[in-house]
Amino acid sequence: MWRRFFFDLMIIICMGIFSGIIVNELRADGIPLLPAYMDSSFHREMDLNAFKREKCKNSCCLIFDARPHEFYEKDHLMGAVNFPPVQFGFFHGLYLADVPPDTPIFVYGRTISRACDRELAYFLALKGHKNVTVIF
Repeated sequence: MWRRFFFDLMIIICMGIFSGIIVNELRADGIPLLPAYMDSSFHREMDLNAFKREKCKNSCCLIFDARPHEFYEKDHLMGAVNFPPVQFGFFHGLYLADVPPDTPIFVYGRTISRACDRELAYFLALKGHKNVTVIF
């Protein structure tokens, strides 16, 4: 009897989720299932070893560490500046006010989810920066 109950319950839950997703996708004002920064079309990605081999070929590249300040203080790449996405408005005005939009920008963080890295790259792309690379 309990098996039947749990089986029915799972079917009801799965059908509810499925129909919710279908209705959300069909609506013009549907809620996105994934955040916009998860789309990698806003940036390129590069392996850390490849970055260390190439290291900024020109001296005008910028390296931003997207992790919170506590993690940045423990360990960061040489020449990287702490630039957490939660303080984007402040740091963008501070570091990028006079920087041309085609300047190479490398975003580093290597957190477990890499969400901070991608979120910062997305915010930079929205501000018009075209040459953004996420180091993983």
